[in-house]
Amino acid sequence: MKQQLSKREKLLIILMAVIVVVFVGYRFVVSPVLAYYNNQITQRDNLQLQKDDKTAILNIGASLEENFGALQDTYNNVLSAYPYLLVNDDIDRLVTTLCSNCNLEPFRLSISDIKTPAGDTVADITTDQNIFYVITANMNLSGDYDALKSLLNTLSNNPYIVLRQFSFSNAYAAGSTNLTASFDVEMLNPGYYLFQQ
Repeated sequence: MKQQLSKREKLLIILMAVIVVVFVGYRFVVSPVLAYYNNQITQRDNLQLQKDDKTAILNIGASLEENFGALQDTYNNVLSAYPYLLVNDDIDRLVTTLCSNCNLEPFRLSISDIKTPAGDTVADITTDQNIFYVITANMNLSGDYDALKSLLNTLSNNPYIVLRQFSFSNAYAAGSTNLTASFDVEMLNPGYYLFQQ
């Protein structure tokens, strides 16, 4: 017994088949493809952000390398103004010549032990890790007020000899002025080679 399906029933079956095909196609084909596509777009955006971050880091690295080179040059230029470790005879000659060139007559000199910039005495220079050392030279000088001014002007242009303290008498009287001066002579540690190639 075969019954003929009416036009209406055929239309409903076709409509139902189309709805099932659309639903199944959307659910099992279109939806996963859209999810995969959105996932790929998100991954692409994340990779682009990572690439931009790494590019920025590389640019910063190049900039830092240039800045480091400039700092290294500045550091080496500053250090080139300082003498390497001097012995007492060299310190004597240095400060005596400095004072004599300014028309001051030295008549007493005492030189301290080598110290760190913090004032600690250095026991063994070969193992010490400081870049700079300081030796203090205490002097008694005689000369006139213009010679004292000349000494102060000369010291203001000298990066490694620092006048730590001084006292004088008869500064305004005509003739001789007695001056007691304490100089710190800053020197480089020859065993410390920072930034050397």
